[in-house]
Amino acid sequence: MGSPVEGRQWPQIDREYPGHVLTVLQPWRLESEDDNQMMMLLAETYLARDGRPVMARHFGRTWAERLNRDHFHPSRYDDVLSVRAELYEKCLLYHMIDPLELWGLTLAMLRISRGDVRQAAIGGTNIGRDSDTIAGRSAMLSGALGGCAGIPAEWVALFSTASLARIDRNAERLSELVGERRLAQLQVRTRMAD
Repeated sequence: MGSPVEGRQWPQIDREYPGHVLTVLQPWRLESEDDNQMMMLLAETYLARDGRPVMARHFGRTWAERLNRDHFHPSRYDDVLSVRAELYEKCLLYHMIDPLELWGLTLAMLRISRGDVRQAAIGGTNIGRDSDTIAGRSAMLSGALGGCAGIPAEWVALFSTASLARIDRNAERLSELVGERRLAQLQVRTRMAD
C-alpha cells in the first residue's frame, strides 16, 4: 500500500493525494514488492533449514533462486558513463531507510490504530519516508494481534490464489516448526539441565 508514496514526506503526500491514500493503489506490485518478498523468502529459508540456524548464504541462495524480478526494469544504458546523471539524481540522497525510524513509526501506527489493520496501513502509508515498510509492518503486527478477520477482504482478494496458498503453507509449516519441534527441543534441553 505504501509503495506509491515511498520516499515522500507527509506534506507532499497530502498535496498529491488530498483525500489521503486509503487503499492499495497498485495491486500488481503486491507480490513483487521488496518488503513482502523479503519476509516470504526469509520464512522459506528458515523452513528449508528445518529449524537449524539460518546464515546469510542460505538466505542468499533462496533469494537467487526465488526472487520475483517482475518489478525490476532492464537497464536502458549500455555504458558506465552514460548512467552517471541518473545515478546522481536517484542515488545521492539521504536514504530514508533508518531501522530506528522504521521501528518507532511502525509501533506508533500500531498503537494509534489500536491494532486495526486498515488504519495501521493507512497511517503507515501516509506518514511517508519508507512508507511501504512502515505500512506493511504496522499492518502485519495488527493482523498478528487481531487475527486474519481484521484484514480487509478486498485487500486479500488482490492476491493471486498461488500467493495465498504460499502464505498459508508457510504459516502452517512455521507454526509446526516453532510450536511443536522447537518446543520438543526446549523440553529435551530442560530435562538435560535438571
